Amino acid sequence: MFRRLFALVHIPRQTVIRIRFTFNQTGKPMRQKTDPEQLGTIEDGTTYPMAVFMKKAGIGKHALTMLRRQGLKVIRTGGRAFVRGRDFSEFLATMKQEGGDQ
Repeated sequence: MFRRLFALVHIPRQTVIRIRFTFNQTGKPMRQKTDPEQLGTIEDGTTYPMAVFMKKAGIGKHALTMLRRQGLKVIRTGGRAFVRGRDFSEFLATMKQEGGDQ
């Protein structure tokens, strides 16, 4: 079983950052799957190939499957899949309106 430890770090100007530490069964910290420096910005006017979208959003295949089941639009053409930045923004807006913090 994995244990998670959450810490709140207070920074000047009343900014709060939430840092998550995950420990494996032996009690050693686990590495993060996605390095924060690898994450990118999803822009509304851009269409992303699936692999690029997943890398920029910092999600894996399972998370993407769950998002698609919840209504994220994916464009398939020529045997490839794409996500439009605008569709992702609209999807996030509907998730927030529905109160979905999943």
